[in-house]
Amino acid sequence: VVKLTVLDKHSCRQAAEMLGLEFVQVYMDKAIVGAAPPLPLSEGPLMPPWWSSAPMPKQGWRAVQLPGGPELKALRDMLVPGNPRDLGVGRDCHGSGHSDLRLRCAWRVENTRTWSRYATEKRLLEASLTRARQEGSSVPAVNLRLAHDLASGKLAGATEALREDLNECFLVHGTKPEYVAQILEHGLNERFSQGLFGNGVYLADDTTKSDQYSTADTGWGELKAVLDPVDTQGVYYLLVCRTLLGWPAETLNGRCRISGGELWEPRASGRELAFVPGVPFLRFTSQVVQVGTRLQRFPEYLLTHAERVYPEFLIAY
Repeated sequence: VVKLTVLDKHSCRQAAEMLGLEFVQVYMDKAIVGAAPPLPLSEGPLMPPWWSSAPMPKQGWRAVQLPGGPELKALRDMLVPGNPRDLGVGRDCHGSGHSDLRLRCAWRVENTRTWSRYATEKRLLEASLTRARQEGSSVPAVNLRLAHDLASGKLAGATEALREDLNECFLVHGTKPEYVAQILEHGLNERFSQGLFGNGVYLADDTTKSDQYSTADTGWGELKAVLDPVDTQGVYYLLVCRTLLGWPAETLNGRCRISGGELWEPRASGRELAFVPGVPFLRFTSQVVQVGTRLQRFPEYLLTHAERVYPEFLIAY
């Protein structure tokens, strides 16, 4: 038997509301009687106001092509590699042979299910970090590559402001065309990525790094049906993801933190991060692998819970 705290009850109630589970809402309302007021809903309605106003398809998601405007301009800026000479170089490179990255087309991903999961995680993280700060802890900030950070700010200005207090940011993820349709419908999945630094969703703040994992579209049928009528023959794909880095654990090797101490939960090494020292109710939210030991050119960002990553834009280049 698990006894729910007041925070747990409100979190369940809010998640049920967003997912439309009325019977759960009623049950949790009864459980919350006499408890503290519910947490503020800072995320807004289920469908964000910057999404298309057209009725949502029965499948619960869609990819909306961006014809122009500030979103497309910000994505074009974000696509610019930090150093073009690094394109096509590295052990993870699939041999694209690019000398530059040029935007071909972009779509905004509007998925009510994955957005709901992200919004719920955001509320929970907000509550945990607020409590940690109230108890005297200082949450470290994450410093992204400057050019990427500036482009992210423009992109956030066209959608919704990023929560700096939660270390919320836009990061990029490279993938193969045969996986894109699955990601658009179901979101990213940390169980499918077992990399050098453990299981999780791997992200970058430089498209040069993410490009290493992308391969050319040779006419993948399932994806073509989703993105039709755009001709995507020969293009490569990147996902621009709204990401909650929360309380980051910095490391050079993926085994221990730079500041010393455990990086991983001993019972689930490589799958679950350790608790923050002195904050027994909060695990590290993300792993930030800095350049210096195992990485030579680009930092990498790893999240062991994919719900904290929302693939918000798909770029074809």
